[in-house]
Amino acid sequence: MEPRGLGRVLCVAPHPDDEVLGAGGLLAQLADAGLDPKVLLLTHGEAQGEPSLGPPQHAGGRVQESAAAAARLGYAPPITLSGFPDGGLRHSPALIDALARAYAEHASQTVLLPALSEPHPDHQAVALAGLAAVLQRLEAGQGIERVLFYEVGSPTIPNVWVDISAVAERKWAAIEAFGSQLRVQPYLEQAQALARVRAFGHTGCAAAEAFFSVDATALRQQGPAAAAWFAQRRAHALALQPADLPRVAVLIRSMDRDCLADALASVAAQTYPNVEVWVLNASGRRHRPLPLPDSALVCHLIEPTEAETEDACASQSPALGRAQAANRLMEAADAPLAIFLDDDDLLFPEHLERLVAALERAPQAVAAYAGVRVVDAAGQTIREYDLPWAPQRLRGINFLPIHGVLFRRDAARRAQVRFDETLPVLEDWHFWCQLAAIGPFEHVPGISALYRQGQGHSQLANPAHPQHWAVWHRRILERELSRWSAAQAADILVWHAVALDARETAWQATQGQLRATQARLHDTEARLHDTEARLRAAEVELTLIHRSRIWRWTRPLRVLARALRGD
Repeated sequence: MEPRGLGRVLCVAPHPDDEVLGAGGLLAQLADAGLDPKVLLLTHGEAQGEPSLGPPQHAGGRVQESAAAAARLGYAPPITLSGFPDGGLRHSPALIDALARAYAEHASQTVLLPALSEPHPDHQAVALAGLAAVLQRLEAGQGIERVLFYEVGSPTIPNVWVDISAVAERKWAAIEAFGSQLRVQPYLEQAQALARVRAFGHTGCAAAEAFFSVDATALRQQGPAAAAWFAQRRAHALALQPADLPRVAVLIRSMDRDCLADALASVAAQTYPNVEVWVLNASGRRHRPLPLPDSALVCHLIEPTEAETEDACASQSPALGRAQAANRLMEAADAPLAIFLDDDDLLFPEHLERLVAALERAPQAVAAYAGVRVVDAAGQTIREYDLPWAPQRLRGINFLPIHGVLFRRDAARRAQVRFDETLPVLEDWHFWCQLAAIGPFEHVPGISALYRQGQGHSQLANPAHPQHWAVWHRRILERELSRWSAAQAADILVWHAVALDARETAWQATQGQLRATQARLHDTEARLHDTEARLRAAEVELTLIHRSRIWRWTRPLRVLARALRGD
């Protein structure tokens, strides 16, 4: 928030020091900008019934302390109203009228009030009475443009921040002016801690103040509810409880295998709260009771119709094919967002939360996808899918495992995007290509799902099977190619050619670096061998020298020994 845009500011403080603790940095910046902010104290700080705020003998001294703090911050001494006792402020007509007169007298454009989240009864009374006075002046046509609610003893839910790094030392000096209060509580340390917390996430900011801002238009339209953060979230269609979050349908085509229990447990472990599961029995036989985890997971089981069961018995095949089962699930679920999960795969706990957040950040996207790790039956990693979005890449080959993608189901239905029921495999790739024609996909880098290859019966990875992915990949491309214009086909081919060339260039560079590294390694090994040879020669020479010295040192002993022997 830019302080210069606030115009004439009046800060209403229930007690001397509230204005500095809650908005001292902003007031200093306003003073530096020549905007001459005003502070209105409603009590002298007698602390009736509130000994933690200072004993009564400091009442007059607290007002003087507030004036000293104002001098350090650069604005005029505060104005003090009489007749309102500390600890006795009430949301009363008298307080409302007094505040409305003060707004009119100072022609206030911005009013600063304690936040509604403040626990102190005086702060709550002033917040409500101050807001009522603003509404009164708005009805009278006074030009109040906004209200900023500041925090003192309890953090609020802010929607604007002010970087006070440049004036932070002056704020700390102003707080030190309240010696009577610092003997009661460590207000300076508390204010510094809150300022550091409010600076979190703001690059280059060492200290900040946070406010909940409401403009005059919202106040005129919504009245007092505009000042409640929960009402503002409602007005912007933001969630207040899990049920308000976009509902996600997890769609499972079940072959009634034991691994379904693991898949359901991974859904139950999601950190995203508003999830329901739709399980379609595609096994061709009566499904066992769902192995629900010990949680409140909402789960629906869809059984095939009698006609579908009869067809399956006649053809000795599962009740529903992969694409047909996917369409049935799409029709049954009514959530705005959906994701498929095969019964042998898993989601990591943060998977859905990451994807929903990505779609909220990118309203133009029709889907969001995260990285997926592929493992074999032994749990060993085969590969990872985590590539950036490119529609041309998708047109050429599928790089999106089905449970890696969260999509807007309502958008797919409006565009009549369905799974092609003539495809035994790669039906998800064809579905993604149709969906990508509606809008872009949002990539959420990082692995948050597991694809357990070899657990299922799709035969996608079996080169000897007619359902091997390469067979149907070619067939689908041949079919789609007939629908593309020459320009579309050229665009896709050029993209893949460029991507392949870039990979080839990168591979060659890597090979060159490897060869250079190997050459350096060989050179290092040769020098090491040479060093080792010199070291061995030095050791031999050292041994000879050592023996020679021993021979010289022991010569007198040898002479004496010969003399004793009579030699």
